[in-house]
Amino acid sequence: MAKRTNPKTKLMINIETGKKADGTSILKARTISGVNPNLTDDEALAIGNALAKLQSYPVHSISRQDVAEVSSEA
Repeated sequence: MAKRTNPKTKLMINIETGKKADGTSILKARTISGVNPNLTDDEALAIGNALAKLQSYPVHSISRQDVAEVSSEA
């Protein structure tokens, strides 16, 4: 059976910094590394929303990215 090790989580806040000539949004990502991978999605969203209030631009989305190494158990 496969085993997950070394989990890492990032929280990304995408902000809208302007509009292109065609009207589409210009997005920039604010990435917060070192987030506890054991956080629930509700907790991660609450943190993202709190950090979103500190942004001077409108927030487009809040994302969570989880990464882990996968290997077979010996």
